[in-house]
Amino acid sequence: EDHSSVAATYNDMAVVFENQGNYEEAMKLYKKSLEIYKKNLGEDHSSVATTYNNMALVFEAQDNHEEAMKLYKKSLEIDKKNLGEDHSSV
Repeated sequence: EDHSSVAATYNDMAVVFENQGNYEEAMKLYKKSLEIYKKNLGEDHSSVATTYNNMALVFEAQDNHEEAMKLYKKSLEIDKKNLGEDHSSV
């Protein structure tokens, strides 16, 4: 239940819900995924950044731009730490 592969599956399931417009279920699964990733991989892992980014997309789809921006910034900070300011992904 707490393995990173379980978190990845939650993330994949969340993407399906998001694509269906079921943002509430998507967010529940993204939060589960995030919790597992943070516990197993640490706060600054790229999978944590990706999950924050995915959660931001849900907020953006709901026109909640303020919350989306907060999560995009969290994702960006993690990517900067891991990849450096000049990396093409940043």
